Amino acid sequence: MRKTKARGDVSGPATGDGNGSIPATLGKTALLVGLTVALMVVVRLWPPLAHAVNRVASTQTWQSLYGVFGADSGQSREQMILVGIVVVCFVTALVLVQGGSWCVRRLMTRP
Repeated sequence: MRKTKARGDVSGPATGDGNGSIPATLGKTALLVGLTVALMVVVRLWPPLAHAVNRVASTQTWQSLYGVFGADSGQSREQMILVGIVVVCFVTALVLVQGGSWCVRRLMTRP
């Protein structure tokens, strides 16, 4: 049988019990934004990665995305490439932050 919470029970991650406190959330958000920007800078300034982005942008799949989204000018194609870089960097940063958070929780709860 499933128990339900009492109406006035406000326990949970938003109450500052350590798992989801506001300072921890702000810290993770700042880390996520900073790591995303850092990854974008690495993509821009590290030549092997910049060449890899150029190779991906010239694939047939990426060319078909230009047609799907109506990117017919050079500027709109550059914007699509930039959006792709931002999304990939954000998802990578999100995985890294969540993985790091999981590792810290595991280390903190060890006996």
